[in-house]
Amino acid sequence: SPISPHQKQRYIRCTFSTMAMPANSTTYPQVLYKKTEGTVILTIEKLTFQPNNSSNGISPMHIPWPHVLKHQVSPASHSKFLIKLNIIDNKSITFRLTNRSELERIRKDVTRRLHKFKQQQQQQQETSTNGSSAPTTTTTSATISANSKKRNHAALTAAEFGDMDPTSMAVTRSSLLAANATLRAQHHYLVTETGTVTEDDFWKTHQSLVEEEYAKICGTTKTGPSSLLQSHLVTAQDNKITLGVEEMRQIFIMYPAVYKAYE
Repeated sequence: SPISPHQKQRYIRCTFSTMAMPANSTTYPQVLYKKTEGTVILTIEKLTFQPNNSSNGISPMHIPWPHVLKHQVSPASHSKFLIKLNIIDNKSITFRLTNRSELERIRKDVTRRLHKFKQQQQQQQETSTNGSSAPTTTTTSATISANSKKRNHAALTAAEFGDMDPTSMAVTRSSLLAANATLRAQHHYLVTETGTVTEDDFWKTHQSLVEEEYAKICGTTKTGPSSLLQSHLVTAQDNKITLGVEEMRQIFIMYPAVYKAYE
């Protein structure tokens, strides 16, 4: 007699469950990804989604743990039991599980495996460092110094060209607003209160401040007078300096007493 669709799906799940699974792996059946049902398999190296039926256009998917930046689950008030993985290249993948207990189980499982992977990675790095430190102390110090310079150069380059990740951007903007009352008032009025400009447009007009603040946070510049201010100071032949609105604003920020006297 013909096999019904329900029996076919059950046969596929049973066949898949009897396949040889890698050691220390865990499986989560009846998981939905883009309306396609399948099984999620967690191993030491990766997360795999194996669709029950490949006719939907969804191929087996493998996500190595180094590609997973973070994960989160839907709150208890949410009607669906979702786990979202944020991976590299600003991408995210969401799976829907059958119930809250399965969602909590996979959340803990992913957390444990990510933690274990990071520990293994750290141990490998320490082993590699210890193994390569044999030649001389001078060589090791020189290598550390060179690596530090490379990191600082990379951070400064990122600051100069605005190539910051969302977290660094948010921290830098918050730091500026916390330290600069004038900028904070402008932001509140133009962005929050009146909506005259968007958040991104506001910060585009203060890109130089963001770049300098990010460089300070990364430790690539010393705290002091703004290089932007110094570069804008033009000395005339009679040794007089003409200050514009931006230069005056920065002086007032750095020296509140001058601002008080000016008022």
